[in-house]
Amino acid sequence: MMREVRPTRGLGPGVHPPPGARTPALVDVDAGADGRMRALRALVVGAGGIGGRIAQLLAAAGVRELTIVDSAEVKPESLLTHDVEARDVGRPKAAVVGRRAGDLAPHTRVRYACRPFQDLPLAALADVDVVLLASDNLAAELAVGEACRRHGLPLIQAALYGPTLTAEVRSLSNQDDAGPCLACAWAEADWERLDRGTRFACVGGDGLGGGHLASSVRDATRAPAPLRSAAPTRTTSELCAMAAALAVSELRRRTLSAGSDGLAAPDRSLEWSGHRMATVESPLRRAPRCAADHARWRWAPHVDLGAATPLELLRAVGAAVSDLASASLRLEGHTFALLARCACGRLSREHTFLAREAPRCDACGTGLIAAGAAWREAPLDALDPALTRSLRASGALAPSTAVLCSAAAPPTAFFEDLNPERLR
Repeated sequence: MMREVRPTRGLGPGVHPPPGARTPALVDVDAGADGRMRALRALVVGAGGIGGRIAQLLAAAGVRELTIVDSAEVKPESLLTHDVEARDVGRPKAAVVGRRAGDLAPHTRVRYACRPFQDLPLAALADVDVVLLASDNLAAELAVGEACRRHGLPLIQAALYGPTLTAEVRSLSNQDDAGPCLACAWAEADWERLDRGTRFACVGGDGLGGGHLASSVRDATRAPAPLRSAAPTRTTSELCAMAAALAVSELRRRTLSAGSDGLAAPDRSLEWSGHRMATVESPLRRAPRCAADHARWRWAPHVDLGAATPLELLRAVGAAVSDLASASLRLEGHTFALLARCACGRLSREHTFLAREAPRCDACGTGLIAAGAAWREAPLDALDPALTRSLRASGALAPSTAVLCSAAAPPTAFFEDLNPERLR
């Protein structure tokens, strides 16, 4: 899923400048502050005209780790707004940007994923310090915003509106449930476009995908709406560069606590107008009726998920058996079925978790599929008698992440392997 970049066109050992070699001594910032910027682990979603440049700027800043996610390919039209070359046409954007970043900053660990953000595993953000979003895809915007909220991660979004030569950066701290999310600024028309599956892209549409980090707002039991492509995004190369520069400048300001506006609201929007050559700053506030998920997750210590039972997970979050009716369990990469059968019916299981690689019948060669009610997020009271069986005994194959929701406690994520820094 994630590929790591091995620099191939660097200057070689002892020749490449060290990170920070050109960083100035910043006014009103302590001498060691630049180290905080270089210690960052950043995730960039979108590797187009804005996101590709953000990745290059972060690499030049010498961040510790840089991950780039984008499912699209470089197209001929990309040459007009992206920082790419003609030979890159037809190649995955994430790979092109990732390799250039790796060559630019051999001291930075660079990885990339050529797939939609929504297809990343739940633990993808467990070892990330900040997320920078540069996608005009509504489904991705909603998924990224909710994922950052769940992980308590700062989020910086860079966007633009070509007809008015406007670049905008929105910065969210995501420190508590009361703060705003990206969808808090959406109008009803935006939600309608999301429901219709409308997609926006530089040449009329890229794949949305849908997976583990998909929004909780959509009904998981409903078939996805047919995708509809809106008009291609039209902009200029310099406006993309401005949006990227503003996003990284905002990250640097917040990371270094630089500038006279250090007491500014943590959630804000900064708009730059190419017509007026001026910026306008506005606070971002929570929309009372926002339909997005604003829940902040709790992170549980390491647990052997395969050996754990649903009842043990329920007790681990401080809930009791009496809370079963309000609790649910989601196991990454699995659905839970009351009954599952193969095509010929010779192979069947009851109250079982079904993984993508479900067992296959020796007679008909087909895998187990749900033959009745099934859930990606299963109500715990529907799991009986699997409540007291280990997840492995109930069909789970190498589960890495489980999320338990209960009215008695905040949503809690259990990981097989979790950075201790995430426990808070």
